[in-house]
Amino acid sequence: MMRLIHSYVGPGSEHTNLTAETTLNNGSASIAAGGAVLGKRFRWTGGVRCTSTNSTDTLAIKLKLGGTAVYSPSAVDVADNDILVWDLELVPRTAAGSTSGAILVSGRASVLAASGTGTMREVYALVSSLDLTAAIALIVTGTWSVASASNQVHVSHMALYEIVSEA
Repeated sequence: MMRLIHSYVGPGSEHTNLTAETTLNNGSASIAAGGAVLGKRFRWTGGVRCTSTNSTDTLAIKLKLGGTAVYSPSAVDVADNDILVWDLELVPRTAAGSTSGAILVSGRASVLAASGTGTMREVYALVSSLDLTAAIALIVTGTWSVASASNQVHVSHMALYEIVSEA
């Protein structure tokens, strides 16, 4: 059974005309302060969509837990309507009451590509030294290779669930 913590269905604001790494989801999804402890599990799903692209400009997307990238495929030459999707499990590795700890991230995420053609990749990362006294943000960023008003990308949907054992 899963308990929905955060749900977002976009489109959100477009990331356009910038070459700086930019947060696409405004950092709005997070695991509550003190919530990432042994015995809990979370599921983070979502998708990014390129609504418009310019020529051969490339785009790099990163999925981050706090400030640490857990998935960071190489930048790719994108086309209009290319997507990237992910389905990740987050497993805290720290006992309750600790002020810092780690979360194991595993699952699958695609590369940016046309719908139905993106290669799914295994994701496996251990994020350590997290401040457990604060909320842990789930962040999606994008970086364009060239600034162009024609380059547009946004988070199309995203959800965070707590996986709850049935008693």
